[in-house]
Amino acid sequence: MKKYLLTLTILAAHALLTAQDGAAPKPKGGNYGRCMELARQYELKPMSKPDWAEQPGNPLFRAVWFSDLHITSPESEALVKSAFNTARDVIKPDFAFITGDNCGIFHDLKDNRICSKGEKCHLWLKEFMEEELVVPYCIIPGDNWPWGFEAVFGSFHYSFDLHGFHFLFTATDRQSNSEGCSVFEDDTWEWMKQDLAKNADKPTFFIMHETLWPPSFLDAPKTEVLLNANSQCLATLNGHLHLDLDLTHGPLRQLIAPAIGRSHRPAFKHLRFYKEIVVIESYEWDADSKTFTQARKWQKIDIPEKLRTGLVKQGEGFAPTNRIELNPYPKERDNSLKERANEISNNLFNFMFTFGLGQVLGK
Repeated sequence: MKKYLLTLTILAAHALLTAQDGAAPKPKGGNYGRCMELARQYELKPMSKPDWAEQPGNPLFRAVWFSDLHITSPESEALVKSAFNTARDVIKPDFAFITGDNCGIFHDLKDNRICSKGEKCHLWLKEFMEEELVVPYCIIPGDNWPWGFEAVFGSFHYSFDLHGFHFLFTATDRQSNSEGCSVFEDDTWEWMKQDLAKNADKPTFFIMHETLWPPSFLDAPKTEVLLNANSQCLATLNGHLHLDLDLTHGPLRQLIAPAIGRSHRPAFKHLRFYKEIVVIESYEWDADSKTFTQARKWQKIDIPEKLRTGLVKQGEGFAPTNRIELNPYPKERDNSLKERANEISNNLFNFMFTFGLGQVLGK
């Protein structure tokens, strides 16, 4: 049976290659569309509640994770409001974080400063979160509507510790108007390398919008090499694909959050941080009750014993320490990067072949 499936995988890969070379019609969306269809087959499925989901005692802290709000209409605004209110009133976390593609509209601004449309969208989102979310939050831009982010929210390169855990938030510095054609600057690379080296003894989470696997931006393979060289990095937390995925490539674990806006299944995550484990729950939109309710989906990240030494409760609420950030600056438009679009296509094809073959072989 595996031999038969392997043959099908090779034939499918051949078909994709010939389509890429123009010898056959390309499916809608090119390699990106094919990649999305493949990845969608591996979204988290409902399950029986595992024993480890019920941990004794209180966690060191709790967080909620939102991604891809895509606030562009009254409908998406209402969805995000409901998600924020559920987090605020039901979960009551210590803090929230938002991993990009946030907001493309504004209206009824209280802050009427003269500024660009991009800044106005971020100003409106900030006012919206202050009213509907309330809890402390960390936020980064995605590849949609990043312009003017730094003028409202400050730097999109920063890191901090919380009760012994280390969090590194980042976003690419330059992007073109072609999907995935974005990169980090040299200064950002140096900052990330130094930050990871200085915090090598702490369980670390790398947080950005675009995914590393599948590689959805030009610097994804290079970023993956960097993180693989830092074994304290237990997982990357990403959005971008609008799918609920949990993938491992080599030693690196990658959690991808579902979207709230523009999603076939709007959802967000609730994370409980313990000394031995991080337990992750999903909250999904229930169209009948028109509320976000806890789904029958759980994930966990085990904390290696060697990284547990500094995991100690340090006060209440959100009180980060060891915060370091780069000076804020705007993301740069660089349409010359679209000349490298073939790299994105090739990297995505490599994902499809490697991931598909891995599933066939049970790896």
